[in-house]
Amino acid sequence: MGLWREYSYSGAKKEGEVILQTEPFQKMVRLRLLQLSNVRLEGNFKCIPPELKWLQWRKCPLENLPSDFCPQQLAVLDLSDSKIENVWGLRWWSWCKNKGCSNLVDFPHDVSGLKHLETLILSGCSKLTELPLNMDCLSFLRKLLVDNTAIERLPESLVRLSKLEVLSLDECQSLKWLPPCIGQLDSLRDLSLNGLPLEELPDSIGCLVNLETLSLMRCKSLTVIPCSVGNLRMLARFWLNGRSVMELPASIGSLSYLKYFSVGNCSSLTKLPVSIGRLASLVELHLDGTSIIDLPVEVDGLKSLERLEMRNCKSLRSLPDSIGHLVTLTRLIILNASIVELPESTGMLKNLTMLTLDYCAKLCRLPSSIGYLNFLHHLYMEETSVIELPESFGMLSRLMILKMGKNPYREVSEDAETTEIANKPIVLPSSFSILSVLEEFDARAWKISGKIPDDFEKLSCLETLKLGHNDFHSLPCNLRGLSILKKLFLPHCENLLVLPPLPSSLLELNAESYTALETLSDLSNLENLNDLNLANCVKLKGIPGLKCLKSLRRSSKNGEDHFYLCRYPDFRPLVLCLQEGDKIQVARRNPPVVEGVQLKKCGIHLLFEHDDNYDGDEKWLHESQQSVSQKLATFVGSEEDTRIRDNISENDGETEGRKQSKRLLSSNHRNYFVLLLIALPSAFLLLSWLVFMFFTWCFSFSLAVSANFQVPPWDGS
Repeated sequence: MGLWREYSYSGAKKEGEVILQTEPFQKMVRLRLLQLSNVRLEGNFKCIPPELKWLQWRKCPLENLPSDFCPQQLAVLDLSDSKIENVWGLRWWSWCKNKGCSNLVDFPHDVSGLKHLETLILSGCSKLTELPLNMDCLSFLRKLLVDNTAIERLPESLVRLSKLEVLSLDECQSLKWLPPCIGQLDSLRDLSLNGLPLEELPDSIGCLVNLETLSLMRCKSLTVIPCSVGNLRMLARFWLNGRSVMELPASIGSLSYLKYFSVGNCSSLTKLPVSIGRLASLVELHLDGTSIIDLPVEVDGLKSLERLEMRNCKSLRSLPDSIGHLVTLTRLIILNASIVELPESTGMLKNLTMLTLDYCAKLCRLPSSIGYLNFLHHLYMEETSVIELPESFGMLSRLMILKMGKNPYREVSEDAETTEIANKPIVLPSSFSILSVLEEFDARAWKISGKIPDDFEKLSCLETLKLGHNDFHSLPCNLRGLSILKKLFLPHCENLLVLPPLPSSLLELNAESYTALETLSDLSNLENLNDLNLANCVKLKGIPGLKCLKSLRRSSKNGEDHFYLCRYPDFRPLVLCLQEGDKIQVARRNPPVVEGVQLKKCGIHLLFEHDDNYDGDEKWLHESQQSVSQKLATFVGSEEDTRIRDNISENDGETEGRKQSKRLLSSNHRNYFVLLLIALPSAFLLLSWLVFMFFTWCFSFSLAVSANFQVPPWDGS
């Protein structure tokens, strides 16, 4: 068979096992890598060359490795998805179907036979309490992972692992201290101590001169970081997350190669050392959840900083003017802080692409220099106290996402100054329409008043527009210039009288609670509209073009009653689970989920492919001959359709409902829609929506559970 360096075989036999004899392997004297899958080996295992370094035997059918098979130079053993329970007399469940050897109690005390072992993974051996004492025999070991074990101490012999590069002790809840000799691991590059109940680190940790990553996440008992960490001159990543740490040593400024530094959730940390300004290589700084009040002015020394994150720093009151010197900064994230304003130097951050100021409730204004942020793409400032945008705002020529919505129901203090600010009418700056690449704009509850200017149409890249809970009385005379607009949300704009022509690209339209709205432009061009909400538009008497909305899935309207429509396309699970001959059951909960909400009428239409393609005038046709879109128009009710509907007797409705509910699927027409229509009294608008959502969930669940339904007639009640 010649001389082989590697051999791979995957059993292709589906029933039974593929059997190979071991004798042919005896001639493969240079075999170093052996890969097997779904194979049973039979014969004398001494025939396997002793120089084998890597054995991958997936789906091994044996429960024990034979005692005559013990390759002295084996470095990697992969027994994935196997039935192995014992390896050389040791109970071993690593790499098997139930990964994480939870029943492994003892590891061999003598590991001298594994001289060439490079990786040892014991992670998840939750009952393992100690490591072998003679680990110094593992002279080639480079990676040791003992996460989530019950070890109580590290053996002294560990320090003689001169080639060890990775040591992970995450979540070893019984390991409460590290031996001082750990500093002798000269080759160590990655030390992970996440979740350990350590109270302190040994000073010798500063002797790990080649350490590149030190992770101390979730070390809740750790109170002090030793000054010796400043000696870790090669450290590039330092992750610290300990709520008891009160201060950082000044020596941290000596970490000249540090690139990523996190002190997240160190809730007792109130300030940063001024020496942090010497971290000239720092790329990311995470201060989330700390109690810092401000940043030292020396932060201008962070010449390479690209990302600064301060989430939930509730005590943070201000930023220094020197922050403007961080010219490499691309992301500045401040969330739920107590800052009142941003320094004017913010405009010097020429490379800033993302600025987040969400939930900074005390932030009252933006600096006029903000317009100089030439590369700003995303600006998030939801739930702030900012009430106007500076005129320079239109200079943000690359701005794509602007989210500055507010909670319309948020309670504010009742002092005179706050009340005056809150009642001040807001007008968008004239330069706003210059934001030609803006894709998403959210200005909910900004109290924008007056008229939205016609040049708003210049925002031709808008895809999402949210202007609900505002005070303007008119929109641009034609919104069709927003040719790719997909989502338009304008609920509770109570002063708006007219909704102008809309772009055909629209997928969602929410005009709920337009209490003054009387006129609605023809919607017949909205062929792609999925969701339509005109709830509580009490003065609106008709929805022109409704029957042309072929893609409509969900709709609601308030007149005398509150109507909801759900339209499910053929690719939805609700529809896909239907089979030929299935029946659908519609049940009414008695008593209702919410007291006082009455379900007056509901119905389901099974719509076959091409059934809705009639282009003529259907309103004078008998209901049995009308398309579902026309029936929908009748159900929801335009001004004329309402009169027609009122002339139909309840008995006729019952008869037709009975016919519609009993229509079964045809094997020649597999593509169809399901229309779910519900009518509820308008007096209980909010509660009715909850009932509707619950009803829809129950309906979907019932379809998924059973394939045999009984269909009661639609009684029209």
